[in-house]
Amino acid sequence: MAPQLAEIFRRYGYEGAGIGAFATETGAGRSRLCHFSPGGKEEMAAAVEAYFRSGQRICLVGAFALDDGRTRFSGRIESYFARWGAALAQCLQRAGWPEPEARQEAISILAAIQGGIVLTRASGNAEAFRSALATALARAGRAGTDATGE
Repeated sequence: MAPQLAEIFRRYGYEGAGIGAFATETGAGRSRLCHFSPGGKEEMAAAVEAYFRSGQRICLVGAFALDDGRTRFSGRIESYFARWGAALAQCLQRAGWPEPEARQEAISILAAIQGGIVLTRASGNAEAFRSALATALARAGRAGTDATGE
């Protein structure tokens, strides 16, 4: 259910995602959701975080980008990564990064996440993903020129 929850959080944000959206979009119903997630939305968010931090799930877009189907999906794949990179760059700018450095750091974060997923899948060691993600988040947390070492 974590992938469904992640999509709901992605679409509505944490504050906008209500029990009604979770019940409707997962098909689980309110009582079942309350039974499996007695901690409510916080518990659901923790499940989503654990899902992503595990690095065990393959990125479907990344998989399509690497196999023979890449030509068929190239426009959608390019658009997916462009939107993700733009969203990351905007977050970094709000955190104080200058625009050109934010764009470059967004690319580095994307590369770290995708590389961590590939390494984890190849090695079976989830630590590769956790390490890549921790490094990317630590760098992203340092605003502006402090993050670039200047």
